Amino acid sequence: MKHLYWLYIVVILGLAFTSCDSNKATTSGSGYSSADVNSKNKITTTFKVNKQFDLPDPSTLISKETISQLFNVEPHYISPVDGNRDGNKKEHRACFFKWDEPDFPNTAILLQLQTNTVDDEEYPDMMSYQIANKRTSGETMMGETEPHIYDIFPNVGTDGSYNYELGKYYWRIDNELLIMLAYNMDITEEQQFSSANILAKEIMSNLSKTVYPSGPATAKKQNKKKAKKKTK
Repeated sequence: MKHLYWLYIVVILGLAFTSCDSNKATTSGSGYSSADVNSKNKITTTFKVNKQFDLPDPSTLISKETISQLFNVEPHYISPVDGNRDGNKKEHRACFFKWDEPDFPNTAILLQLQTNTVDDEEYPDMMSYQIANKRTSGETMMGETEPHIYDIFPNVGTDGSYNYELGKYYWRIDNELLIMLAYNMDITEEQQFSSANILAKEIMSNLSKTVYPSGPATAKKQNKKKAKKKTK
């Protein structure tokens, strides 16, 4: 997983979800194929993006205990590090979960969330295209000329793609939210894929628990109700 250093740079720039080959917009009906399937074992979430509020904090979507069990590391050695550098938490948020292995310094997994930042009306299926495009055009990393072609990441979200060599897993919730999980560690493909499924299940479950703050109007109504009760 030699690419996480470059991935870190891209996250700082706020561009982790768009590569040279996959940031071209498309319109509906352009012919890309989706891996969306109806499965009993499908990992889903009830989470809905509300652009008035910040996205959920990625550090709360994966527990240290889960990471500890999956990668055999004590929880107190795991350090969540905020990956946002521009303060725009409504459009994208990221967190590095870092620890050190004896033979692999700076071991980490990265979790990033991103909304559709292009024109929703002009490019309503932008995220659909980005995920499916990973399996057709692939992703070309900095300093390389050949793209890495992704495989289907099945039964997670609306559609998903992954590449073991890059250690990257993408999936989307409809066309509202794009999620990326990235690995910087030396593990087998089976271990990586299995842990990604477990982490995706926890991420999606915790997203479902998201509660947005009450808006100003709602807060005023609640205060009026409390005032009425006191006067009775």
